[in-house]
Amino acid sequence: MPEDNRLNRFFNVINLERGMAISAISLLVGIGLLLGAVNQWRLADWGKLDYAVTMRWVVPGFTLTALGFQTLLSSFFSSILGMRRK
Repeated sequence: MPEDNRLNRFFNVINLERGMAISAISLLVGIGLLLGAVNQWRLADWGKLDYAVTMRWVVPGFTLTALGFQTLLSSFFSSILGMRRK
């Protein structure tokens, strides 16, 4: 396969280690937000919650957790794609 300059630049910027670091940060922040929402529920004695406040914790937490997991899988996939180019 002939080398492509665009792919070489992509693999120079995006590699497995950077992808794993970004995904770990995203996962930790997301799980932290979700644990904060569970803590709010615990402080309310496992009763009713104010959904306007709770969703401000749950939606970003779930989004960051899902994006972190997808970034982890994508970084593994892109590193596999770049193996033949090295």
